[in-house]
Amino acid sequence: MKKIDLANYVSTHKRSLFHYTFGAIILILITVYLIFNGKQAVNNLVLYSRNNIILTTAIMFFLFALKSVSFGLPYALLFATAGAIYPLFLCNNR
Repeated sequence: MKKIDLANYVSTHKRSLFHYTFGAIILILITVYLIFNGKQAVNNLVLYSRNNIILTTAIMFFLFALKSVSFGLPYALLFATAGAIYPLFLCNNR
């Protein structure tokens, strides 16, 4: 088994290690926030952006993407929120 020189690896990959660490910390902080304020946070985001459908759609895409990598936000909450924002007649193109 090849031994990895940790000091050499860190010195040559500082930038990528910083980016991954920073991204992981941001993801963890958002997940913790949504665990403690999940329903309230989503409701506030929806009420804030209800008049701007593009912003609302971007927020919903972000929340679904966040759900795919975390356990803090239940799918039922996201689907109920999407159902409240986008009425059925808007979704049915027939």
